[in-house]
Amino acid sequence: MIKYAKKMFQFSVLLASLAILSPVQAQKEIEIPANARWQHARSQIILPTMVGDLKRTSITDYTQSELNVSVQYTSEKSQATLYIYRPYWPDVGAWFERSEAVLMSNKANSAPTAEQALARAFARPNGSIKSGIRRNYIYGSGRYKTSGLVIVPYGQWLLKIRYSSTDADISAIDAVVDRILKAIKFPENASEGSVVQAIESCGEATKWKKAKIIHEDLTLTMINSALFPSIMGSDVALPPVPNSVCKMGQANDKYTLYRTRSGKPKYWMLISRL
Repeated sequence: MIKYAKKMFQFSVLLASLAILSPVQAQKEIEIPANARWQHARSQIILPTMVGDLKRTSITDYTQSELNVSVQYTSEKSQATLYIYRPYWPDVGAWFERSEAVLMSNKANSAPTAEQALARAFARPNGSIKSGIRRNYIYGSGRYKTSGLVIVPYGQWLLKIRYSSTDADISAIDAVVDRILKAIKFPENASEGSVVQAIESCGEATKWKKAKIIHEDLTLTMINSALFPSIMGSDVALPPVPNSVCKMGQANDKYTLYRTRSGKPKYWMLISRL
């Protein structure tokens, strides 16, 4: 729930995530033949039936209009989930940090240890711009031994890959994720985006005062009923967003806050639990 407001400034936050799950009754399973590749209607990306021993087992549309879709691949010892979504603010670095915060808070496994001190930028297969970002993790306990997280932009869309294995060493994660990426057919006319950039901390502490509590279920209802159809329902280009922002505090398992660096402060809240 949200229960604080910024002191001295109007707290104007755009809840800008397509990675929020809609109510269960709004989800839809997309049924296609097991031996057929699947093309995402809105973005035209094409996903395979299998990658190595990973077999596609489900395709779930959380919005009933393919604005936020997950595709599950499983094998005896591993699983990969691919998410396709179109956020209002398509900053790859911000969404990677949001996804990593959720991964770190997953109670099904112990808190993972990142393989590298910093996430790595990379170019997608047949690409030339390091607009994607990735990092691998090792768990101390739980079902999975290792995991990998990748986000790649294409046009106005983001592709996120979460791969987890019960037996693979962390050194083997990149090779598996690379095979998944190479098996995907990205739209030929989809932009690779720009080189991914880290978003720095705002530095100074933020002063807050108590405000009226907005319960979480009401917030999600408002987002699902208003933002999904009105802002994201069209395939036209999205309005520009500020490119000079800083991060306010630390990300948690529910949201991350950002604000503009200059002019009248504007605030951005990224919400995701995937």
